Amino acid sequence: MGEDSNVLALLEDWIRSLKIFKRSKKPLRVKVEAFLNWLISSSCRKTAKFLSLTRIKVSKSSVNEWCIKIRNALEKVEWNRAKVHKLVAIDETCLKINGEKHWVYAALDVENKELIEIVAFPNRDMLNTLIFLKKVLKLCKGKKPKFLRDKAPWLKEALDYLKLEQEHQTFGLRNLIERLFGYLKHRTKLFFNNININLRKALNLLDQGLKLRRGLSLLKSFLRAFKFYFDFLR
Repeated sequence: MGEDSNVLALLEDWIRSLKIFKRSKKPLRVKVEAFLNWLISSSCRKTAKFLSLTRIKVSKSSVNEWCIKIRNALEKVEWNRAKVHKLVAIDETCLKINGEKHWVYAALDVENKELIEIVAFPNRDMLNTLIFLKKVLKLCKGKKPKFLRDKAPWLKEALDYLKLEQEHQTFGLRNLIERLFGYLKHRTKLFFNNININLRKALNLLDQGLKLRRGLSLLKSFLRAFKFYFDFLR
């Protein structure tokens, strides 16, 4: 309980310093509590109902607006810091945007269970794997870590190209990243692991790519919030 209160206070102070809410019809603490509840439930409707039980009347659209602003702030502010990571498991899983497959890459420190990085790409190949690994390495201080991977060729080829120490594992410590994806899928099953973007009909007809770009942006925003949840609240 004390740790939860500490996270709430720290997050409230951080959001206040960013001045992302110009209007103050509702106290900042209510908005922060709404965001934390949304992180746990993934549902603006459930969050609004929860707040109503505490005699705070808000609409689900207000909750959605608050969460979007805080998620965008999480994207813009780099709260990640480089740390020493000795053993890192990497893998990818599939989520959909308007029915189109997108690939979520993740890197997990298997010793302290910290989610180092999580990134979405429209496809999985060696190039995107290289981009992902370089992001991970920027968050690794000192000696480069040893990487645990499955048999995916794009992972092996990218690790070989960067001359990084690696080990193929089917079971063992690498299973921790499978558990991580289990947490992620549990959060996204509310919308059937598929992010649907509804733009105006004209845009639907004229630019299907716009929907996918917007969807990828929302997915990246969701993943940043998920990383915050996984490292600080889970």
